[in-house]
Amino acid sequence: MMRKPEQTFVRGGFFEKSRHGLTLLRVVSRRSGVTLRKSEALPTNKHLILLHGWASGGEESRDLMRALRDVPEAQSWQFWDVGYDSHGASFVQSADHIIAALTDARADFSDVILIGNSMGGVVARQMVTQGFPCRALISVVSPHHGPAPWIPVPSRGPRSIARWSPALRKLNGHPVDIAHRGRYHFFAITYQDLLGYHAHDGIVQQHSALGCDLGPVAQRETVHLRYRTVATFDAHWRGRFVANLPPVLGTLRVLMKQN
Repeated sequence: MMRKPEQTFVRGGFFEKSRHGLTLLRVVSRRSGVTLRKSEALPTNKHLILLHGWASGGEESRDLMRALRDVPEAQSWQFWDVGYDSHGASFVQSADHIIAALTDARADFSDVILIGNSMGGVVARQMVTQGFPCRALISVVSPHHGPAPWIPVPSRGPRSIARWSPALRKLNGHPVDIAHRGRYHFFAITYQDLLGYHAHDGIVQQHSALGCDLGPVAQRETVHLRYRTVATFDAHWRGRFVANLPPVLGTLRVLMKQN
């Protein structure tokens, strides 16, 4: 299912981007293992697991948690903010490490919604192929067919999601991934700025974020951002925050309400 793009006018964000610049320097300068941060422990099998993108400190995860804090549908769900080495490890290795860490947490993960931002959406799909439970998977600006041609892939993590990556090609043809695509919800960002219309977010093209070569999925939707300046890569960065992506929050609320 693909709907007409929803338009959002962009404002602010200078402080958050400055803080993210410091996070990027920290992430690319040293490797780190998997970290699990969870909301208040609940006696439930309902888990919402959030996976950040490349060179992120998980701002998108905390932003989503804040947005859902008072939403009735979210009250029975346990939230997990997962940190992983997006720079030095391939998405396949990251999926391995995350599954091992969640298994050690000894929770009942029989009912799971996976949410991945950018590279995190590819990591989430890899987790599904490795048998991790998945009621639904939401990916936001994820490079399912690789990033845009003008984006360099300087390290092992980003290289694994390059357009020519054997690992990405294997994932896109994996029978378990194919079998689960009726549970996948893909969101892309396009934008209009002083230079005109752009069918990408500066880093991931719309076609790739929507996984257009993957066949039928549960949902494909595009948010169109409007700028009064030149945007460059800002639109992809905006995909970290649900305030810029109201359809994502709407889909998530519907999924959490289902039995």
